[in-house]
Amino acid sequence: MARLPDWVLVQGLAQPLQPTTVSGAIGPGEREVISLGLELGAALLILDEQPARRLATSLGLRVIGTVGLLMAAKERGFLAKIRPELDRLRAVRFFMDQELYDRVIAQAGE
Repeated sequence: MARLPDWVLVQGLAQPLQPTTVSGAIGPGEREVISLGLELGAALLILDEQPARRLATSLGLRVIGTVGLLMAAKERGFLAKIRPELDRLRAVRFFMDQELYDRVIAQAGE
């Protein structure tokens, strides 16, 4: 396993959401993200799958997707260009339809 950067904090859950409490469309990783978000009172969660986003929102949590996070990084000057990052995501089979890809590239002015 690769060593994590020093700024990454690994945090265990005190009380995970029970699988029976949430839809079967939500995987264990997404369930843990939502659980930890609730425990910590997180300002924002990174979630891409719609069922997980809907659940988090229904529990009063704010969410952003991976693409939205990349857009925010570009807007704040952390990324010079977003297209290479989107292409890298697509290369590892991150699902993003062509309409979203085109819209993000246009919004980014690339």
